[in-house]
Amino acid sequence: MTLPTIVITPLYPVLPSNSPTVLDVLVKIVPPELTPGLGRPQLNVGLVIDRSSSMSVKDRLTYAKAAARQLVHQLLPSDRISITTFDRTVQTLIPSTLATDKAAIIAAIQDISTGKWTNLHAGWLEGSCQVNQ
Repeated sequence: MTLPTIVITPLYPVLPSNSPTVLDVLVKIVPPELTPGLGRPQLNVGLVIDRSSSMSVKDRLTYAKAAARQLVHQLLPSDRISITTFDRTVQTLIPSTLATDKAAIIAAIQDISTGKWTNLHAGWLEGSCQVNQ
């Protein structure tokens, strides 16, 4: 079995070496080529999206929503998806469901806006519960 390839692309090509710097990166996971005739297995994806106030910096939430929309476009109707957001509270926008109504899923993603504070652990926990269902 071939493993996926992980490609990391930094937002900036160079950084100063004389001070600590935060660097945003794009992480792409490229799946291996499929064996002809086998197709791909069904997916069960749980998106957990941080909507805390820190996501308003440098359009982070805008990029996260764009990535989520792109993922939805790639799903097959037999795939499952759930969408959970968190700031100080956790919300399950889309409980685990088949990806048959992509327009409704994308509309839910579009409606995500920034909030306050961060409850990371609770967000991840709810996302994992949705996938487990």
